[in-house]
Amino acid sequence: MAGPTKNFTRGESRVITKYVKNGGSLLWMHDPGSLHGLKPLAKSLHLSFIPGTVVDANPELRTMIGIHNPAVVPILNYGNSKITSHLKIQTLMPFSAAIEQPAGGGAWLAKPLLRTLPKSWSETGPLKGHVQYNAASGDTLGPLVLGESFSRKLSGNHQQRIAVFGSSDFASNAFIGLGANLNLMTATFNWLSHNDNLIHIDLPSAPDTKLALSRAGGYTIGAFFLILLPLSLLLSGTLIWYRRRRTTS
Repeated sequence: MAGPTKNFTRGESRVITKYVKNGGSLLWMHDPGSLHGLKPLAKSLHLSFIPGTVVDANPELRTMIGIHNPAVVPILNYGNSKITSHLKIQTLMPFSAAIEQPAGGGAWLAKPLLRTLPKSWSETGPLKGHVQYNAASGDTLGPLVLGESFSRKLSGNHQQRIAVFGSSDFASNAFIGLGANLNLMTATFNWLSHNDNLIHIDLPSAPDTKLALSRAGGYTIGAFFLILLPLSLLLSGTLIWYRRRRTTS
């Protein structure tokens, strides 16, 4: 379940909760805000989310890795889990909700996967202008957990596995190729499907995926494709039409 925008019906929520109760694996990527009717599922996992959107107030780190939006949070602290033990570079978690700790309970064993830096916090106000931590308005100071794995033993040797993240955007096309996001997502799927031998296989990244152009270079390419090329096609078409007209007249 990735970032639902509409509420699940009571029947749908009951089916999902029953599926988990009967031992089904689940990937839940929750965005900040409403649970959209999944409160019974969160209750069954002994799970709750901290109000607000997580931001990071470390301008030096954001500048170093090229991040300008404080709501895109770099993760360098990974938990002791099979999913994250092989990750060596930062993961970028945009527009995330934090998972309240401790999580899990009863038969559920919960392990934090992603933990923010101490200068981060969960911002309950609007993400506009200069964003600043304010405990009086309900902000929660970091470090905060943005991902958690849940597992429990069922009958026999079967282990039920569930992964919960506080963001769905980190797996979107805009972010999946940045940092260790793709390796994190692939490792999560392999862990959920009990393919533990594939978890630590890093996916090779394609070289030279970024094109850095100067302003003059960008203007030159834009002028060629938006002005020169259309004009040349128009002139050549006009010339061909004129010659054909002279031939037939």
